[in-house]
Amino acid sequence: MAGGLRGVSCRPPSDLTSAIGPATALALADIDGDGDVDLFKSAGPSQQAQLLLNAGNGSFHLEPESPDEATGAAFLDLQNDGDLDLVTAQPTLLYNNRGDGLLTPYDEAPAMRGETVVVLDFDLDGSQDVLFGDRYSGLHTYHNRDGQDQHHLRVVPVGDRGTRGGIGTRVEVKTANDQHWRQIMAAASDRQGESVAHFGLGSDSAELLVVTWPSSQVDTIRRPQLDETIYVYEGRTIYTYFATLPSSLHLSTPDTLIAGQTTELELLVRPSLEETKSGIEHVVADLSALGGDGGLPLTAVGVGNFSASLSASRHWSDTLGSN
Repeated sequence: MAGGLRGVSCRPPSDLTSAIGPATALALADIDGDGDVDLFKSAGPSQQAQLLLNAGNGSFHLEPESPDEATGAAFLDLQNDGDLDLVTAQPTLLYNNRGDGLLTPYDEAPAMRGETVVVLDFDLDGSQDVLFGDRYSGLHTYHNRDGQDQHHLRVVPVGDRGTRGGIGTRVEVKTANDQHWRQIMAAASDRQGESVAHFGLGSDSAELLVVTWPSSQVDTIRRPQLDETIYVYEGRTIYTYFATLPSSLHLSTPDTLIAGQTTELELLVRPSLEETKSGIEHVVADLSALGGDGGLPLTAVGVGNFSASLSASRHWSDTLGSN
């Protein structure tokens, strides 16, 4: 595929509808990096699939050298180079983005059936994989091993004022050399992908992460760590890598404590419901209301166990027993 923005120009809404014809599915993304949403229209058998690039002024340019046909399609970054590529179903093909939104056949094409496609990183290695669905032969997976030597950043928005999954949230990453954005979209009628903004960054470093929520709340994070999955919580200044926000847990002490004897207090804590790799790093006890230390660190003594040795005056023991 060669050339620039050329071919049919049409204006929405009615002209766009008549120009693209019937569609079985749409894939939406900014594939030419100009800040607006482009689209790829899938069609049924013997129907022309079409790539339409958004000119930014309300008109779309139809690229005449689009893939011939496809019943399903999705955009993804195969090589983690920052350019969004295309995968189609029926036929199952991959197309490489040259960097200007124009697509060329990818060297490696998955040899499998598929009518619909879902993009996800199912092995969490930092490269986006593909799940194909077919009504006759079931599910097939394409394991993408390209791009693992490039930087990436995965952002999971956790909404507070709208949907918990952050539907409609715009996520932007600014690097020293470029700027990328993704939008968290709702599920289609026949498929549900990850509610994750995946960014391939190549050899760049991330200077700024900006999350704009449907509520108009804007959260900004400077120099996020690369090659990580980051959970961003709406309206909170703290973001986490495989962790939760600092928690304050209140545990009542027994009515009676005996001097010189060990007292065990048990508490079940789930470090994170969103990430299985999270864990407890440290525990601090606030005993200021009892006349003790306001930030007493507890020592880790085995998996999930923390301990502290306290000596208290009679007055403080009386106070402790009354809490």
